[in-house]
Amino acid sequence: MFQVLTVSCKIEVSPQQVEKLDAVLRAFASCCEYVNKNTDPKLTNQIAVQSLIYREAREYSGLSAQMTIHAIRRVCANRKTAKQQNRPVKGFAPTSINQQPRSKIERRRSNSWTFYQFRQFMTYKAVKFGVNLVFVNPRYTSQTCYKCLHIHPVRGKSYRSGKRFSCGHCGWIGDADENGAKNISVLGLLLDQPGGSGLACSLEEHVLGLLKSHCSA
Repeated sequence: MFQVLTVSCKIEVSPQQVEKLDAVLRAFASCCEYVNKNTDPKLTNQIAVQSLIYREAREYSGLSAQMTIHAIRRVCANRKTAKQQNRPVKGFAPTSINQQPRSKIERRRSNSWTFYQFRQFMTYKAVKFGVNLVFVNPRYTSQTCYKCLHIHPVRGKSYRSGKRFSCGHCGWIGDADENGAKNISVLGLLLDQPGGSGLACSLEEHVLGLLKSHCSA
């Protein structure tokens, strides 16, 4: 069984690194302040705010693209909280960078934007270097076993359970994300293999099984 583990640990940094980290934290807080002061305080939609001030905020703060987006996300989150509590947004401290999305909906929106941004970056890089970029519909790729290409026969049920994939047909067990990624990879090969990707499974054993059951009855 292949298992993916996540380890959380503290990193010991040198005084020079501490100084650089502090500079990034200050730049992040400064970027948040800039975004908050130069956009309509009623705006809480991250994409809307980003479309208005992303370039200016990045040039002003000197932060990376991802950090600038994170700062805009932080401002929008603070505005939503302030609106619920009927108070104005307070100033941003350097420690604002450590705050995580506060609700399930906010986490989902943050992740969705991250994937969208990744797609935009991939498109840009593919055009720049002349690489063919293939977009694949991910539907059912996380539910299909990449080993035997079977999906759970009962509608509404899946061989996937969180991060774990356990195929009830061939017995393969592994990381669910790895399984889905391999299925997407095979789908992407369709352009290089006109004959098809081979993503199909025979229904013969299932049909014969039903016939035998019917005859026995």
